[in-house]
Amino acid sequence: MATPLSSKTFLVLAAAIAVAGVLAYHNAPGNGSTNFDDYWQVTRNPLVTEPSFHNGVRAVSGPYHGVYLPAKLLSYMADYAVCRRLGLDPVLGVHLTNVILHIANSILVALICILVVLDLAGDRIDPAGAFLIGLFAGVLFVLHPVHVESVAWLSSRKDVLSFFFMALAFLAFRGVVMRGTLVRGVMCVVLFILALASKNTVLCFPLIAAAYWVLVSRRGGRRAGFVLAALIIVAAVDVVAGATLISAAGYGAKPTGGSWAIHYLTVIKTFPLYMRLLLFPVGLNAIYRIPTASGLSDPGVWWGLVMLTANICVVVFVRVKTARFIVLWYLIALLPVLQLVPMAVPAFAADRYAYIASVPFALAPALILWKVREALLKRGSTVVASALVAAAVIYAGALGVGTWSRNRVWRSSKTLWQDVLSKNPTSRIALVNLGEVHFEEGDYQRARRHYTKAITLDPFFTIARYNLALTCERVGDEAVAKTLYKQVLVMPSSLTARYARRYRGLAACKVSAIYYDRREYVRARKYAADALAYLGKAPEPTQRYRQADEALTQSRELADGLIEAGDALAKSAPARAERLYVHAGEAAIEYSAPHTKLGRLYLAARRWQDAYEELTTAFLLGARGADFEYDFGVAALESGRYDRAARRFARVLAADPARRKAKVKLAVAEAHLGKQEKALKALEEILGADPGNREAREIYDARKASLENGKRDGDE
Repeated sequence: MATPLSSKTFLVLAAAIAVAGVLAYHNAPGNGSTNFDDYWQVTRNPLVTEPSFHNGVRAVSGPYHGVYLPAKLLSYMADYAVCRRLGLDPVLGVHLTNVILHIANSILVALICILVVLDLAGDRIDPAGAFLIGLFAGVLFVLHPVHVESVAWLSSRKDVLSFFFMALAFLAFRGVVMRGTLVRGVMCVVLFILALASKNTVLCFPLIAAAYWVLVSRRGGRRAGFVLAALIIVAAVDVVAGATLISAAGYGAKPTGGSWAIHYLTVIKTFPLYMRLLLFPVGLNAIYRIPTASGLSDPGVWWGLVMLTANICVVVFVRVKTARFIVLWYLIALLPVLQLVPMAVPAFAADRYAYIASVPFALAPALILWKVREALLKRGSTVVASALVAAAVIYAGALGVGTWSRNRVWRSSKTLWQDVLSKNPTSRIALVNLGEVHFEEGDYQRARRHYTKAITLDPFFTIARYNLALTCERVGDEAVAKTLYKQVLVMPSSLTARYARRYRGLAACKVSAIYYDRREYVRARKYAADALAYLGKAPEPTQRYRQADEALTQSRELADGLIEAGDALAKSAPARAERLYVHAGEAAIEYSAPHTKLGRLYLAARRWQDAYEELTTAFLLGARGADFEYDFGVAALESGRYDRAARRFARVLAADPARRKAKVKLAVAEAHLGKQEKALKALEEILGADPGNREAREIYDARKASLENGKRDGDE
């Protein structure tokens, strides 16, 4: 059984790792927030920025943005509460806590490595050697540049916090295995729950614990088995609950390439990237471009299969327990982040996904260094052994320099996305986010160029189209902005359902505002209703709808008052009535009633063209009904638009077949269209039913005489 560290030895270990961590991350607390999720998760999240008992209960009682991670939210709230108490910048406090957690994690990694080496290597490694291995592993872990994303990014608190609880849970589980105490078992399960409440990528922990238990020959008996079973049950419950939340929130995504086979081939293609990032951490990026696998013939897929097979062979054929555990930890830790279940975000690969998986890449070099050094010393090659140690120290120093340099990339949104685009110029996310930076700076031309390029790369990238519309609106190009907003509403989206609905709701709200400013309240209310349908009872759409509805009611009430006054003067003072109707139309520009009134006034004055124009406007604004259609038809007939008149009168008769005036007018329109015989037949039917109809008689006689004259002219 492993010999525990003394307090003095532990302090030396912790101090060495802490000094290394401070040197590497001393510039991280001075970084700001980024527009890479920091705003909605931290700096503009009311649950975080307004710490209180009530908000703490809200953080624990339900999901936030479709994800249930209460421990992460509570840790942010604690940072804000402490910083405000001390008069410090809360962003500085969040960064500082991330660094402290990472250093604590590195110390825990060192402890885990020491204990695992002692447990699995037996008498081949003494406690002093295990201490040196753990120390170097902890230093490598704290200095590794791949961890900068998890530490320097505010929103990645969940990585360092979840691993902190997971590492403690592993130590508690080891206590159960080695000592069989129930208290440690309960602690292990509780710590695992806290880890899941920080980030669900720690779902790998029960499998890592199981691998360790098997390799130490299942020590701890039934009690360890019961604890492991409890861990598996907790993980299963979290998987079911998480899947339910993801489905309800609309975060799920289709497999890459539209095929599960292609999706999993892309997963295999991604696998070697993590090994490269952990062995040779150069070219680190916030957004990696992983081309979709083209099939089994894809060289990247073959390379991934080779690397995966090599790791599996180590587990199956190598009898060194420490080596098998190192590989098992790595493989198991990658399972939750390899997109085995497609998600909208995150993508296939990211530096932060390697946080848990990097533990073996801290332990393995330390173990190999110690083994080689011991072999060289036994052969008397002291100089070579010293050179090897010096090379290891230089390697660790290089990692530290890389970490310090990488921290500078995360200084601001601008530095971050400029770095991403320098390595991946086709990253649509980077283009949009850098465009947002330029937008906030007031550099609208650059913002517009970035959004346009993102749309060129992906025409259905709704975020880019919406942001481009915002930019156009800001520079006064309202017509283009409105068109882009409407495209967001109707075009397919490459986003998941949740995000597509959100941006469509925002776009509908913007269109509503544009129409409201134009006093087109009917359209404003319609788009505000669409925004409510997409976003639910969100404050802005609700306010937009209420404002548009109230303005519409007020404008129509004013218009109705003017119309009533106009009606009273229509016969005695038509000119004054006309002015009142015009003012009514100006008061409610989408109201059909003023235009209907004007049209009828012009009909009475035999101003046929004016009547037709006003009634056309009324029709476009929604005026309907048999009486309106009849008046519209008369205006069309008298202004020489016979085909349109015929259609109007036909509609009137479809609604009221006994309407004789409409039949007469239809006959006149058809006669003008050259349908003389049909018109005469219709007039004969009217006269047969109503012989005293003077209008029908006059038109009938005139049309019949015209038809007979035409026939005589033809005979001659």
